[in-house]
Amino acid sequence: MGGKNDVTCTRARGAESGDSVSKAAKLVRAGQLKAQLESGVVDLEEYAQTCVDGLQADKTWLVEGELQSAPDWPTRLAFLKFITETVEGMPIKRQEMVHRKIPSNEDLEGLLRRSPAFAREVRRILDELEGQMAEKAAAPVSLTDAIESGNLD
Repeated sequence: MGGKNDVTCTRARGAESGDSVSKAAKLVRAGQLKAQLESGVVDLEEYAQTCVDGLQADKTWLVEGELQSAPDWPTRLAFLKFITETVEGMPIKRQEMVHRKIPSNEDLEGLLRRSPAFAREVRRILDELEGQMAEKAAAPVSLTDAIESGNLD
């Protein structure tokens, strides 16, 4: 200790969450914060002061016996996101709904019967796969080679 390059970090000022902020953090919709403030569950002064402290969060550390500080940008960004989500509301999350019917064997059989071109293409693919499988089965492979190549089929 006491060396030239000793550095001691302390918790960022403003990183502490007050009771009002922890209550407000449980809110999901923007209107809930207003209702909580009106009912007195969340103290507006404490909430506002904690948010201001979070937006002004600094990191403080000791270098060669001298205190130095700098803005704590991750904490500031987290508080800005928190304030936006509790006051303005959560952003609308994109949801992609894909509805697709998975064809059954009967569906595929009907398609093969109705479409000769589709049946020829399926036959070509099956013949190609059978040839590849026959080549793999015919080629002798040592266990060491299979392990090294990662091909344990």
